[in-house]
Amino acid sequence: MTTDRGVPAQLGRAVREDLDPVRPAASPWRSVWMVLALCLPVAGVYFLLGLRGDAERVGGWLLWGASLAQVALGLVFAWATLELSIPRVRRLAWKAPLAVALAVAWLLGLSAATWRTSPGQTPPGGELFYWWICFSGPTLLGLPLLVLLLALASRARAMRPQLVGASAGLASGLLVDAFWRTYCSVSALGHVLGAHVLAVAGLTAIGFAVGIVQRRRARES
Repeated sequence: MTTDRGVPAQLGRAVREDLDPVRPAASPWRSVWMVLALCLPVAGVYFLLGLRGDAERVGGWLLWGASLAQVALGLVFAWATLELSIPRVRRLAWKAPLAVALAVAWLLGLSAATWRTSPGQTPPGGELFYWWICFSGPTLLGLPLLVLLLALASRARAMRPQLVGASAGLASGLLVDAFWRTYCSVSALGHVLGAHVLAVAGLTAIGFAVGIVQRRRARES
């Protein structure tokens, strides 16, 4: 026996019995507030570490103003992550290369401006130590933000999990780096690009890798 739409009655009944009410996912902007709330304890870590020694030379606008602007940029990427996770939303996907280029240009431009204002060098013999601290520290502090964003995005069954994962990693990296730059007074471009920016790239790569795994699991299921 079949229904008027050609669906077997037994199958239709089984589907109806399996349906359970679900709580709708929060809008991307509402979820972004959760990400911002998690940034508060992350910011607290930097207050414990202390302010960079050349803060007065760098100046309020370049230090605090630029850091707040980078937080805003990171939140925009967090919103884009959650927006991209919604299957029906496709209008943002083609803008991804442009958005990544904007983030890279921001990091490079800010690094160059800080270096020109206060060319702080790594102490002799401490290059490896400073590199490790400024790479591993932001990476570890960014992982909770990345996990939160991926958990929020996973509810929507993204059609492009790699893009969503990379966006989540980039958002986490930008947010953490915005705070970390208020602590580290080494502004030498080799250090900033090889440690600070590399940590942002590392979080982006981790998010992308998680997206690949999710994609494979979706295909196998």
